[in-house]
Parts: sequence; structure tokens; C-alpha cells
Amino acid sequence: MSIALDQFANVTIVADGSPLKRQAFGTLAILVGEGSTVEVDTYTKASDVGTDFGTDSEAYRCALRAFSQTPRPRRVKVISAGAAVTHRFTITVSAATDGTVTSLTVLKADGTSASFTQTANSQTTTQIATALAALIDADTDLAATSLNAVITVTGATAGEFNYITASTNLITYTDTTADPGYATALNTAITVDNDWYGLVVDAASSTVVTAVAAWAEANNKLYGAQIMNDAELTSGGTIGAALKTAAYDRTFAVYHRVKNASERLDAGWLALMLTYNAGRANWRGKTVRGVTSDALSSTQIGFLEGDNVNYYDTVADRNVTMQGKLASGEWIDIIHGRDSLVADLQNAIATLTLNAPKLAYVQPGIDAIVAEGKGVLERYATGTYPFLRPGTIEGAGPDIDDVSDADLAARELNDVVFTAEYAGAINTTNMQLTLSVG
Repeated sequence: MSIALDQFANVTIVADGSPLKRQAFGTLAILVGEGSTVEVDTYTKASDVGTDFGTDSEAYRCALRAFSQTPRPRRVKVISAGAAVTHRFTITVSAATDGTVTSLTVLKADGTSASFTQTANSQTTTQIATALAALIDADTDLAATSLNAVITVTGATAGEFNYITASTNLITYTDTTADPGYATALNTAITVDNDWYGLVVDAASSTVVTAVAAWAEANNKLYGAQIMNDAELTSGGTIGAALKTAAYDRTFAVYHRVKNASERLDAGWLALMLTYNAGRANWRGKTVRGVTSDALSSTQIGFLEGDNVNYYDTVADRNVTMQGKLASGEWIDIIHGRDSLVADLQNAIATLTLNAPKLAYVQPGIDAIVAEGKGVLERYATGTYPFLRPGTIEGAGPDIDDVSDADLAARELNDVVFTAEYAGAINTTNMQLTLSVG
């Protein structure tokens, strides 16, 4: 018989510890005012969302828009807030000249449309509003009241959203939906499932948007708020201005008026951009499938851009997102990439520390941490569309002889410093062409 080699050399394989779990920077969450408890569910196709929430729900509309993109996300998550939301908006009668037609077409939650018309006949704007509100209120899917010249339209069923697709002699559309407690629901949701990064919400009132934006800023999530109040197109805009004043780095507002039942520009844009590696795609100039562009004047665009509000316009017959900015004025790709980079640095250093039997507090241990950190940064500087500029990465740690006794005793390494430069994006090109006679 032959003698086994382990009589001379016995080899035991010890697997290195696996990397720590990393936050899903490519995953979108949809928050809706549904359910009796806070729940987070994962979906890989829109039809399953429709089965669970109904095809007339904002959860389904957002999921449908997300999964309609190319490239498309692998999954989305739906957060049920555990509290019902009641969609509400106001609109104001403009004039009361005899013969003036005041009309409103509402796209209802079930996808059908209903039109309501009132012709002025020796009436005031208050009387026109009262008459038109009565017509709307007679619809079983809608409820309406009026005060002076202002009509308030509410969905008859909680959780259902209705949109204006056409109107005459009506101005100042404003979403006035009350916040059902979304920040509290999100606090609970991240204890259930925190493995997501992008966030959209069913409602778009100032109250809801500002509450969710404050939460996103404190919790390192990227919130996309689709707003459609008429005031945002004027000097009286409030939502964009408030977000800009707060200088939020993790909320972007995008103006868009819904024209069909599933036009969730916010969900489509976020889902599309989160499919790219973080920081390696410019959010400006992207086409969101299934969304029509807004016909905005240069004056209206000026007000939106002044408040750092994004919008969806047409360039050479192509519908594209414009600006690509956060409320603070920072570019969205910078914060998306930065959040991902910080998470990867933390993950890499923690993995190195936890997987070693002992990362000794000696010069080689310090150098190992620096090398690991530089390695992460270098990965962000590779490829055709890098997040960091190649050749700009530097990193250093302290000399072991300069480490204080207090740090050695506390086993705490300080003064590890990395530097790098962003690789921005080219948005506008200025050219000069000189022609001469040959």
C-alpha cells in the first residue's frame, strides 16, 4: 500500500471571513399610505405589486414605471406605512365673465376620466366654484367642497389618487394631502428592512415632501419628490424653495404634471439611475420610458432652475431629464457615488479588521488599512465612466512611532487620510468654428 502524503504534510483549509453585507445602493423603495402595520415587501415585477395592492394604486403605478425602464431594476421594495393617506388638491376659479366656461377633467384612480363643466351666467367666482364642486361631489369616486373661489377635491376612498389632466378657467393647482406620519413609518421600516437606498412616496404635498426630505437627510437615503403645484412655475413656489433653503443633499425635486394613470417620473427616473454603478452616470439628459414631457416656457424653467427643481423637457424630439441636481444645488451623481464610496470604505476596513485573527497595531497593520482604503478608491477611478479622477488618489497613515500612548491603549487608529478628486460630467460644450476660403 502507498503512504498518504498527510503523513508528511497535513494541510487544513481555513476559509477567510466573508465580506460584510453592503447596503443595496441600486434598490428603490416605494412608500405608500396603505395597510394597518408597517411592512416592507420585495418585488421583481410590477404585476405582483398590482396583485397585492391593486392596479389602481400608486404602489403599482410606481412599480410599473420602475420596471418599464431600460436597463430595469432587478427588484423594488414597497413600504406600507400602516396608515391611510387621503389624496387632496385645491384649484381656484379664475374669472366669472358671462359665458366663460369653467371645466375640469379628472383622471380617477381606476384609470377612467370624468369631466365637469360650468358656464358662467351672472355668477361670481364663488358661485361658479360652488356649482362645479357640487357636480364633482356627485361622482361616487370623488368628494368636493368649495370656499370662496377655491374648490377642494378629495378621493372618496383612502389611498386612491386622482389627477387633473385638463382644465379651463381654473388656476393654482395645489396638492394639500395631509401627512399620515410618513417619517414615523420610515423609522419603523428601516428596522424591518433597511436594504434599500432610493425612495419615492405616493403623495406630493408640501407637508409630505418636507417631512420625508428631512427624514431622508438624516438617514442617508436618496429621495425623489415629484411635484406638480402650479406655484412652482412662478415666483410663488414653496416646495422647491423650502428644500433649497434647507440645502438638502439627499432630496431632489422634479416637476411633472401627470397626463396618464402611470406617469410616475420620480419612480422611473430613480429606478433607471440606480441600475448604474453609483456615481458613474449623469442624471441629466436621461429618457424615462412611459413619461411624456412638460411644455414649459423659458420663464417657468427659470423659476424651476432658480429653486434647483428638475424637470422633463424635449430636446431634438427626445424627452430628457434636465438639471440632475439635488435641492442643495449639488449634482445627484456626486452624492449617490459618495454615499456608495463611504459604505465601501467602511465595509472594506471593517472586513479587514474582523477577518484577521488580530490586526496588530504595528506599522504593517497601519499600512494594511491604508492599502485597503486606497484599493477601494482606485476601483472608483477605473473604467470608461469613473467616479473619481484617475491619478488623483492619495492615502497615508501615521508612522507607528508617532502614535500616542493613549491611542495605542485604546486600540484606536487616528490620522488616516485619503484624498481624491471627483470626475464630474460634461453637461454643456461651447465650440468655436472658423471657416475660411480655400
